Amino acid sequence: MASTPPPPISEPDPSTFTASSSHVGPCSGCQRPTHKYGSGGLPLCQWRRVAALMVAEGWAVYEPERDVQGSAWAREREERRTQALARRAAWQKDQRDAREELKAQVSPPPSPPGEAWQRA
Repeated sequence: MASTPPPPISEPDPSTFTASSSHVGPCSGCQRPTHKYGSGGLPLCQWRRVAALMVAEGWAVYEPERDVQGSAWAREREERRTQALARRAAWQKDQRDAREELKAQVSPPPSPPGEAWQRA
C-alpha cells in the first residue's frame, strides 16, 4: 500500500477546522485531535479511518468513490465550511455597514461648492 504518510500527530485532523469544540476529541489510535462523528464510539482521524477501511475492504489503494462514510463526512464538512464562510461574510458586511452609518452620523454634510456654511 503506497500512500502519503500522515502529518505529525501535533497537527490536527482537517475535519476539526470546521467542527465545534464540543465535537472534537482525540483519535483512538494516535490521539490526534479529530472530529467526533455521532455519539460514543472510538473516533479515528482520517488517516487511521482510511487505513482501517482499506484493510477491512481489502483495497490495495484508497478508492474515495467507494468510501460512502468518508464521502458523506466530506460533504458535511464542506457544507459547514460554506456556512461558516457565509456567516463571516455577513458579519463583515454588518461591520462595514455599521462603520459607514457611524461615519455618516459623525461627519457634517458637505456644503455645496462655492457656498459658505450658514447657521439656521
